[in-house]
Amino acid sequence: MESLITELMVYIALVSGGFSQDLGYDTTMEVSNYNPRISFVSQNQLHLMKYNRNLTEDETFKVRALYLYGGSIFLEESWDINSVADQSILLHELVHYMQDMNYISYECEGDQERLAYYIQEQWLKDKHDIVIYDAIGLNPLAMVAAMMCPPNENLAKPWEGGP
Repeated sequence: MESLITELMVYIALVSGGFSQDLGYDTTMEVSNYNPRISFVSQNQLHLMKYNRNLTEDETFKVRALYLYGGSIFLEESWDINSVADQSILLHELVHYMQDMNYISYECEGDQERLAYYIQEQWLKDKHDIVIYDAIGLNPLAMVAAMMCPPNENLAKPWEGGP
């Protein structure tokens, strides 16, 4: 698992333009000092951590992984190291881990997701010639919605006219 994490983190750094010392990532330290804490938990535990409520039987969207700021990645207990889709899900969470470790701030959660989905999509294409929607069964509209930021309250509303 450690070699996979290192490989994915190197890929993320290369595709993202590199996390550097300027961003707070001390490249002189050993890579193993940067590895996140990985835990395997039930689907219900992931759902509870993300939505603060138990998973119901009629839920169609299942949380497969979650990054909690401070260095912990939670993977669904059926996560399989040999599955390309599951590796891409880990890569997605590692992007969030590296964003956090580099103290990168974003306007909203959608901005953070945009980079994670971009790198996940690129990795699937570069390494496995697979489209992200096919690999993880993600609806393209759901992906776009996850990358959106709520409207800024300080902006003029269309019905209020412009400046």
